[in-house]
Amino acid sequence: MHQYQNDRAEQRDQRSGLVAVGDIAISKIPDATEVAAGSSAGFSLVVTNAGPSDAVDTEVGDLFPPGITFDAALSDPTCAIVDTPAGPFVSCAIGTLSAGQTRTVRV
Repeated sequence: MHQYQNDRAEQRDQRSGLVAVGDIAISKIPDATEVAAGSSAGFSLVVTNAGPSDAVDTEVGDLFPPGITFDAALSDPTCAIVDTPAGPFVSCAIGTLSAGQTRTVRV
């Protein structure tokens, strides 16, 4: 009887049209507070999924300020630079982030 009740509840959820979603939070942590002109510096994007569901096909990114250039050799391999009207934007495709999982992306 208990299993039957669980199966009926799952069917109700499927018919309701509800979509599972993740709850993503992002923190940006710089390597340094000051950087001399011509020096290399980077930052980390710490991405956390608080759930309740997995976050599928997750992408994170950041708009670069004027004068900053992207260095692929120092960055996470999932990241690439995209030119936008607002300026250079780094986009990182991190894929599925399970509920409760944290991933750090280096840029």
